[in-house]
Amino acid sequence: MAKRISLLNKSILLSIIMLLVVTVISFAKDQSGLKKEIYSKLKCCNCAVSFEKCTCAEANEIKPYADKLIADGFRPEEIFYRLAKRFSLKIITDPQIKQQVEKRLIKEMKGMSPKIAVENGTVNLGAISKKKNKLYKSSYKLVNEGNAALRISNIKTSCPCVSVALKSRDSVTPYFGVGGSAVDLGVTIEPGSSADLMIIFDLTHPSVSRGKLIRYIFINSNDPLTPQFELELTADIIK
Repeated sequence: MAKRISLLNKSILLSIIMLLVVTVISFAKDQSGLKKEIYSKLKCCNCAVSFEKCTCAEANEIKPYADKLIADGFRPEEIFYRLAKRFSLKIITDPQIKQQVEKRLIKEMKGMSPKIAVENGTVNLGAISKKKNKLYKSSYKLVNEGNAALRISNIKTSCPCVSVALKSRDSVTPYFGVGGSAVDLGVTIEPGSSADLMIIFDLTHPSVSRGKLIRYIFINSNDPLTPQFELELTADIIK
C-alpha cells in the first residue's frame, strides 16, 4: 500500500513538473511573439536598419525598458503608452497606436502642458572651414510654446565632437556631451519664454571630415508628448 502511494505521489509530482515545463515554454513563446510585435512598431534613430537589429545608443536605451514591460506582463497598449511617455511618441511607427497613445496623454494633461521647440525648428550651422575654426560656437533659442512651465532635466549629444549648455534667465549649466548630466538639471522655462542652447563644435575631433555632417542633440523635459526632444544639427565642413 505504502509503495503504491509512493508511486502515485511520484506520478503526480512528475505531472506537475511536466505541466510547469510546458507552461514556461508556452509563456516564453508568447513573450517572444509579443516582443516581435512590439519591436516591429518601434523606431529609434534615422538609419535604415530595423529597430530589432539597430544598436544605436537610443535603441540600447529603449530595448531594455520595452523588454522589462513585456516580462512584467503588460498588455501591448500599455507598453506603447509607457514607452511614449518615457521616450516620446516619435518612436511609435503605427499611426493608429500613436493616435491612441496621444489621446491618452492629452487627456492626462487636462489642458495644461509645456511644449518644447527650437526657434526656426532646425540647427543649420552652414559652411564651416576647418582651417579657420578649431572650436565653432553657436547659440539657438529653446522655446516653451505650451501653457505650463517647461522643466529641462537633461541634455546630451550624439557625438563627442559636439557639446551643449543651457543658459536661462537664472543660471548657466555646464557643457555636456554624449554622457549628458548625471543629475536633474532643473532648468525651468516659463510659457512663452526661452533659454539659450549654446553649442560648441570641435572641428579637430577625428569623427569630423569634409562634407555634410549630421549630429543630434537630445533634450529631456516634462513635455508629455516629447519627453526626449531630438534636435538635428547639420553643417557643411569645408577646408
